[in-house]
Amino acid sequence: MGLVDISPPAARPRRQLDPLENPPEKKVYLTQGFALHTAGERAVLPPAGHRCPIATPPASPEMKETREYPGFLGTERSKRGGSSLEMKPGARVACQVTVAVVFLVLLVTAIAFAVHAFQPRPQPCARCPFDWIGYRGKCYHFSEAERNWTSSQDNCSALGASLAMFDSVEDLSFTMRYKGISEHWVGLSREGEEQPWKWVNHSRPSHLFQVQGGGFCAYLGDTGLRSSQCSTERNWVCTQPALNSPGKGNKTRRAQNLCISS
Repeated sequence: MGLVDISPPAARPRRQLDPLENPPEKKVYLTQGFALHTAGERAVLPPAGHRCPIATPPASPEMKETREYPGFLGTERSKRGGSSLEMKPGARVACQVTVAVVFLVLLVTAIAFAVHAFQPRPQPCARCPFDWIGYRGKCYHFSEAERNWTSSQDNCSALGASLAMFDSVEDLSFTMRYKGISEHWVGLSREGEEQPWKWVNHSRPSHLFQVQGGGFCAYLGDTGLRSSQCSTERNWVCTQPALNSPGKGNKTRRAQNLCISS
């Protein structure tokens, strides 16, 4: 019987790689989430039951920044990429100035509306007959002629008015300013020294009106209300309520009227 050579076969000499030659391409096969180890161009299956997770390549700086800022995914690019949503200092200052200007305009507008709302509105100008003066809802007429107290009252009655009656100190002050240097009869009189003063409508004046002198008829003097004999001739002041609407016989011409609002 001949002898059988059972010695292992001689190892195949390994081919030396030329440094200038490209190394063989390594291939990785993926199957159901597992990776096969590679050795040269041949893949060796890992042992049964052994799971090799897929190796994840290191994340680039761009990927890290994308994970850290998921809210800007798709809109914010990496700072290293050359662009950013961060506002430049100049643009930030311009934005702040714009907001401040808008706020200031709104504040000024609100203050202007508040002042206008709380500001007292001037009273409407009274409608008075031609050459009469409107003041606080009344019309006043200062005569150029002179008559005694009784004739003065008759002249006022012919005009649909009466000698002046005052409801307030402001009314008295107004007539004192416009009477000039002349003395004017007013609608205040009494029947005797011990009798009270009464207006022509028989009402009593306020205690604010003090009549000086011992006469029976009152007039406007330089210092206020004074009294003398009713037969003395003076100018007079007529008064009547302001007209609600112009009538046919009152000869109202608003453009010719002098209206005093305060």
